[in-house]
Amino acid sequence: MQLALGRDDTGPVEVRAVEPNSVAELWPHWKSKTPAPVGDSATSDRRFWPVTMKYADGIELHFTPWDSTHAGSLKNGPDFIVFHGEKGRLKMRRNHFETDPAGLISSGPDAAAIDKWKGGGHVARPHLENWLDAICNGSPLNAPVEAGHRTVTICHLANIARELNRPLRWDPVREQFTEDAAADDSLTRPRRNGYSLP
Repeated sequence: MQLALGRDDTGPVEVRAVEPNSVAELWPHWKSKTPAPVGDSATSDRRFWPVTMKYADGIELHFTPWDSTHAGSLKNGPDFIVFHGEKGRLKMRRNHFETDPAGLISSGPDAAAIDKWKGGGHVARPHLENWLDAICNGSPLNAPVEAGHRTVTICHLANIARELNRPLRWDPVREQFTEDAAADDSLTRPRRNGYSLP
């Protein structure tokens, strides 16, 4: 998402978890990806809670297991990313993309690139091959380390917002919460002797 949004060098400035009416209603959307919730208390399993993030320029990112903005079209689950723009929507995941309206994109990905990801075996094989080539031969990475860092950061921010259950302000330059020591405490955890960070 960060790459598609052109945000590999930054992150959101606001993060908010959205408490659902019922975790049991959300779980069917996630069931292929994670174990069932424990009970039906909205606080029993916050990992299912939707999260909304906002970037400094007003772009919003919604982590939801459905497309809440357009009933009946481009239905998605946790496997898909849906981008909403002025001219339509783009729904995508590995090996698949579609647009609404259908003719929004006139030329799709290169066929050779698509074929590399299809077939049996490990779907991340091209990523693993690229990573090993970078280690062995110094080849450039397809996904820069910085992009991976910023991408996993938004995942951590979502989980912290779910855990604390309150709106959070994030400083993507300092990579700390804004005037929120309790939230900052969630960014680290105690380390075993010999494994502390410098």
